[in-house]
Amino acid sequence: MLLRGLATAALFLFSANAFAQSDAEIGGTVRDASGALIPGASVTVVKLDTRASRTTTTNSAGFFAVPLLQPGSYQVRVTKEGFKQITQTDLTLQLNEQARLEFVMEIGSVVEEVRVTARAPLLETATAARGQVIDNQKIAELPLNGRDYLQLALISAGVGRLPPGGRYDTFSASGQRAQENTYLLDGVDNNNMQRAAQGRRAEVIKPSVDAIQEFKVLTNAYSAEYGRAAGGVVTVNLKSGSNQIHGALFEFLRNEKLDAKNFFDPPAQRRPPFKRNQYGFAVGGPVRRDKTFFFGDYEWTRIRESRTVNNTIPTPRLRGGDFSELANLIYDPATYNRAANRRDVFPGNIIPSSRFDPVGVKLANYYPDPNKAGLTQNFLFNPPANENINRYDIKLDHNLSDNDRVFTRFSDSRNPVGATPSLPEPAFGGTTLATPFNHTGKNFMVGYNRAFSARLLMEFKAAWNEIFTVRSAPIDYNVNAKLGLKGVELSDPGMAQIDLTGYTSLGLGANIPNYSGSQNRQLIANFTSIHGAHTIKWGANLSFLQHFLTNSVNAPGQFQFDGRYTRDTMTLRGGNSLADMLLGASYNGNVSNWFWMDQRRPFLDFFVQDEWRITSRLTLTPGLRYELHPEWTGRYNKGANLDFSNLAAPKMILYQDGSRFSRSLVRTDTNDFAPRIGLAYRWREKTVVRSGYGIYYGNEVGGVVVSNNPPFQYSANVTPDPVVPGLFLRDGFPLDLLNPRNARNIAFASTDMGRATPYSQQWNFTVQREMPGELLLEVGYVGATSHKLRHTYNINTPPPGPGAVNARRPIQSMVIPPDNVVIGPVAAINFETGNGNQNYHGLQFRAEKRLTRGLSFTMGYIFSKTIGDQPGGFGGGGNTSVAEQDIRNFRAERALADEHITNFPSGADAGSPRTQTASPMSSSEVGRRRAL
Repeated sequence: MLLRGLATAALFLFSANAFAQSDAEIGGTVRDASGALIPGASVTVVKLDTRASRTTTTNSAGFFAVPLLQPGSYQVRVTKEGFKQITQTDLTLQLNEQARLEFVMEIGSVVEEVRVTARAPLLETATAARGQVIDNQKIAELPLNGRDYLQLALISAGVGRLPPGGRYDTFSASGQRAQENTYLLDGVDNNNMQRAAQGRRAEVIKPSVDAIQEFKVLTNAYSAEYGRAAGGVVTVNLKSGSNQIHGALFEFLRNEKLDAKNFFDPPAQRRPPFKRNQYGFAVGGPVRRDKTFFFGDYEWTRIRESRTVNNTIPTPRLRGGDFSELANLIYDPATYNRAANRRDVFPGNIIPSSRFDPVGVKLANYYPDPNKAGLTQNFLFNPPANENINRYDIKLDHNLSDNDRVFTRFSDSRNPVGATPSLPEPAFGGTTLATPFNHTGKNFMVGYNRAFSARLLMEFKAAWNEIFTVRSAPIDYNVNAKLGLKGVELSDPGMAQIDLTGYTSLGLGANIPNYSGSQNRQLIANFTSIHGAHTIKWGANLSFLQHFLTNSVNAPGQFQFDGRYTRDTMTLRGGNSLADMLLGASYNGNVSNWFWMDQRRPFLDFFVQDEWRITSRLTLTPGLRYELHPEWTGRYNKGANLDFSNLAAPKMILYQDGSRFSRSLVRTDTNDFAPRIGLAYRWREKTVVRSGYGIYYGNEVGGVVVSNNPPFQYSANVTPDPVVPGLFLRDGFPLDLLNPRNARNIAFASTDMGRATPYSQQWNFTVQREMPGELLLEVGYVGATSHKLRHTYNINTPPPGPGAVNARRPIQSMVIPPDNVVIGPVAAINFETGNGNQNYHGLQFRAEKRLTRGLSFTMGYIFSKTIGDQPGGFGGGGNTSVAEQDIRNFRAERALADEHITNFPSGADAGSPRTQTASPMSSSEVGRRRAL
């Protein structure tokens, strides 16, 4: 009932935007020469390139505001009977900028004119949010490796590099996790909503550099208009057409003939191929002057290069069982004496061929012969690393009248990436890079802006985006069938994953093939009303998310070898993982059936934001958001969760028709109120003091998927005794291992049914000073503390001790509905809860100079500390594979967080005719870009 009522209210409100508009605003006061406020003055704002105009009048407080303006160059004209007309020309508005102007009118005839050429003020006098606009000149002229605009976010104060291991190529804002960022494209959602970040990038659409007018990065204490995430906000504004035709042709190239040779490549051989070509065009202009405008762009990228992989592989003698060339002694596991805890060494350190496992020896012979001397790094491989990117945007704007504007845009991106294995077929190298990957993204929006009067305006948008990714096997046959493996997938193309400690792995990696798609449908609108000293915005957002995923998980099987069965059981010395594989003795195995899910969830967000100009120097910006983000529900009720209310006897519950909880098995957190407040005080004419505070709720879409639980999906882990082998390649997995009535060593996934939404409290205190020469200096203290962060751990972790791992686990069996089959022993149970904490404190400095005399620059510096007790997850990076020291004491994990950065200087210069950088970026591309 709650969801239904909120949805009805949101539709009644026309669904105003919780994601915030991408437009700008001009406001200010009009006074006479004595300083008295002038009510009733007419203010007309004209966009110079399209001649679109809007007119308003000053209120009783002498204040005016013209919101919902596109970024660009404007003329402002002020008239009042008995006063000379004032015209300010060439006023450039940046993305989301709130330009505050002060006009002083002189007594005289209205036909007389006073022209003002001053630029928009550098100081931010209307907001406490910390952020940075990256304008078109910086985007076009600063070096970008691969022409990825998001690299320029690193020149913003408060932005740091992503920790290693993250699936998103993005950044951390003021110590927050990278998956907590949100991305907007022309004011609509542009976020990758795939549960495990299969798309490998944060955005649905990564537009061409030549299509971007500018973008803004918000890092701390932004207003209630923005939400759905607790990290940074990246809002990108694409170019629009104008009354003049403008465009560009470009081509950038990189070639191995221009590069130095890789250090690891053989000196006598030619440099491996490395060819990168990026070319395309962008053009915009009028369809009908002053009325209808178009913009379009297309970019092609063709990458034909190779990787340099230095592998360690076994020599032919080792593959034949002769380990005499190693210093390690190889012990015979068949001679183990439990009473003495000893094994005997194989005579001559040679394993007789009669002892070979038939599957193990076939796998060993999949390795090629070394092409370099030695026992380590003895096989150099240069696999192809080919990639194509095709992306384009089409945008139309139409001015119905001075008070009505409609617009639409469609963006498309296709990115097929070829397979680049670490070893030749059929070894492949045991990495997902050995499989081709195809990424497709689409983003569509249509909008309508209406000025009902000079005091009431509305912005309406409807949008849709989609991502579809495919990762498939590079072969059309099943390797497992050729090997004779049992109990694994034998029909679909693919191969088991074979991991050998000290050697390059064999196989294609898990989850191959993998098909994943996500969509987001939005209804968006903003209402803005002006009452005296208050400019009030309010509204709501409806987003309907869905995500589809199917993959083989570990259906092809996984076997691991580390030499434990051929080492000395007393000293734990000797042994070799290849020797274990030749004997077929695996220390760990994983197998599953296929996984499938199709899930849905709505986001309902509401906000109200006030800009209260208490005096001409003091502005207060209180606001409030409310976010309602119910959990995912599974289509066809294919999902299950575990109830741990009784830890001694956890119970499995299946999705079923009924309430939201029945269909998701996680209670909706209905307490996500997010107050925001900001203060900006003009202390001196060229000095502003700003401070802000807010609560921000998290956006961790990924995590545990409860659809991959029995009875819908079974994932078994077999961990035999660490001393006596029990899992052999020749036997494979028992054929009935994944049968519900015979299943054992089954892994589970679970989500805390009472998990609350993660949230962050953010604050800052900042001083800005405008210096001579169009230079802005800013220094501030920025803080944030985050709680209830998502954390996944194995709740069935066994206590330390001897014997088989699964036998020591706290939970040994589980009843599986609907047939109430009891299975056991139970393996790992990956439990997702919200007990993570993190805090950030930083000193942030920024210096920015506007373009004058051919020079502009942006410089930043961070001195900070970030402390947390949990890693960042799929999108965030960090050591997500490192287990906790003690699941009963998570405080022991408290340390410097993966997002911690002590010192981080950044900056960039841009100018004409040459460009210089001091930013933490690099590029070796050369090319030509020509304006039409």
